Amino acid sequence: MLDSSAIYEVTDFVLGTTKTGTKMGTLNLRNTSDNTVLNCKIWEEALNRIDPKNFRT
Repeated sequence: MLDSSAIYEVTDFVLGTTKTGTKMGTLNLRNTSDNTVLNCKIWEEALNRIDPKNFRT
């Protein structure tokens, strides 16, 4: 579960394509305080609004 007060670090980011041909990002976020990991998906609409520098690992 996402803790909105925690600090997360991108540990892995892969940009891919869905079966319908749209872009999709898959990333892992690690909570820096307790080392829990979130597996996340970001769809094309959201990817177009986010600066790619935010996904550096």
